Amino acid sequence: MLFRGVIQLLLLFTILFTSCIKQPEEPAQEIFTNAQTGALILSEGLWGMDNSSLSRYDFATENVIKDYFKLTNPGFHLGDIANSMILRNDTAYIAVTTAKTVFSISVSSGKLLNSMILTGNHAPRKLCIFDDENAFVSDLYSNSVIQFNPKTMKEIREIPVGPAPEGMCMNGIYLFVANSGYGDYLADRPKAGTVSVIDVLSGLEIQNFIAGPNVVDVKINKKTNSLFAIYNNLPSRKNETGGIIEFNLTDLTLRRKWVTPALSVCFAPGGDTLFFLNKFGVALIDLKNSADSIRQLIVNPNKNDIWYSLSYYYPNNSLWVGNAKNYQVNGEVLIYNLRFPETFYKKFDVGVNPNTIVFY
Repeated sequence: MLFRGVIQLLLLFTILFTSCIKQPEEPAQEIFTNAQTGALILSEGLWGMDNSSLSRYDFATENVIKDYFKLTNPGFHLGDIANSMILRNDTAYIAVTTAKTVFSISVSSGKLLNSMILTGNHAPRKLCIFDDENAFVSDLYSNSVIQFNPKTMKEIREIPVGPAPEGMCMNGIYLFVANSGYGDYLADRPKAGTVSVIDVLSGLEIQNFIAGPNVVDVKINKKTNSLFAIYNNLPSRKNETGGIIEFNLTDLTLRRKWVTPALSVCFAPGGDTLFFLNKFGVALIDLKNSADSIRQLIVNPNKNDIWYSLSYYYPNNSLWVGNAKNYQVNGEVLIYNLRFPETFYKKFDVGVNPNTIVFY
């Protein structure tokens, strides 16, 4: 129990021209029915406080509904430590770790559609969807990936991987799973700091390769035919930093490596530019440049603020930053137009510790 408590507590601490935007206390009905494009922002809250939340931003009206799920589902709440969200069509799927639950929610109405509650020693972490009938959630405690049907929200099978699996991505029928080892806690276990390759059709791990200590996420870049692994290194190695490793997607051989702290990696459309958060703000890597240089794109204007999540929005060429501030208070989203990245041009308040921003 003590080990589980420590792991849960550390979920919070180790996962790393201004214009006004209207923020109504009670949402107008037309926001739910007429909003065609917008963003959903998941805020994990604080461990033990049961205050995860979901916010919604509408591009047409610039309205923000700060607690979208709670307002549209009276009497319900997301629970404790919502760690992952993905969209498929008009459905958002959210994994809530301490609550051991995966929710499916209508994007357009905000209504709860269904849920999958995992019993026993489970801690759902990150989500990935293969098709209408097959999805996956990594599970920190069971050292496995749970395959489930996203329509029925029923578990299909449990697939063993490495210790404390976190981020996942897919290429064809193959699922790539980052086995973090959760820092120092499971670093001595077999497969810690590796990536598992799962054949979705058979549910079997067909390959496993080293991807850096405390590897927390993996991303596919089809433009460069690459798999990128993001690792944090181990807390006990205070003189070392994390980094980004690029592998050839065809044979999983090493291509390039950047030794730099990196959080919340995303690509520009076309895949030629990689954006990520570092201790200074937002940095980028020009993947076409053989020099492999890292350039600081945006500097965090407040050194006391902790930038926690990052997402790229193609239609207006902007970067959205989830600012967790000091991890203890409500956060905010900062929107930067990349034509003028010197300062944000919009911002709005969201919940505590915004960790995921997705667009619909």
